[in-house]
Amino acid sequence: SLTGLRANQEYAIRINTRNSEAKELLAESVNEQLVSTINAVPESPINVISTIKDTSITLKWDPVYNAKSYRITRDSVTIATISDTSYVDLGDSVEQPLIANTEYTYQIYAINDAGEGSPCLEMIKRTLPTAPLKPEGIISSVTKTSINLIWNEVINATGYDVEFNGSIKNAGIANQFTMNGLEAGTYYTYRVRSRNEGGKSEWSELKTIQTAMVTPAVPMNISLVPSENKIEVYWQASSNASA
Repeated sequence: SLTGLRANQEYAIRINTRNSEAKELLAESVNEQLVSTINAVPESPINVISTIKDTSITLKWDPVYNAKSYRITRDSVTIATISDTSYVDLGDSVEQPLIANTEYTYQIYAINDAGEGSPCLEMIKRTLPTAPLKPEGIISSVTKTSINLIWNEVINATGYDVEFNGSIKNAGIANQFTMNGLEAGTYYTYRVRSRNEGGKSEWSELKTIQTAMVTPAVPMNISLVPSENKIEVYWQASSNASA
């Protein structure tokens, strides 16, 4: 018998004869016969990969030999029977999409004329959370060399970014951020966004803020020049004084 053959596959069979030591061909079959193995249900799909978003899950797998179609189940309910080797699950309808941050269980079956094979290994996939809203209630305070920002915590946020003068800084998970080492009396711009595994929020409104001015020095070398009806006052100019 011939073993290790593939189901539903045609093979050409020819029988030859040899001597007892199998070294010399004694006779060669003239007639070649074509025969096909019996069809069998396909094997289980393998190498399934997924791409996950907040309201959709995409599944892709290797083609299964001798399969004509594939049946996909979600939570033990058939959601599609297709001929392709990829499927995008958007939920039951536009009005009923997949729910963000929710687990779903998938299996894939290969099908042909002989029937349906065993499913792939059960896959549990969780949709991503919905991207958070942008931060609100941002309050700023300044010193001569620093700017401190604080804002309301955003539900579902796992971190925040601050764009300071065009450069994005990771503010971590705290709802406040301090930028140090700044120049006194200088204008800077800032805005804030929140983020999580599902994405990033919009930026807050771009704001401009000025650091505190340096306090001018006390005037020195004051001199008074009196005259008949007035007194003129003179002093050494103070640094950082504008008036």
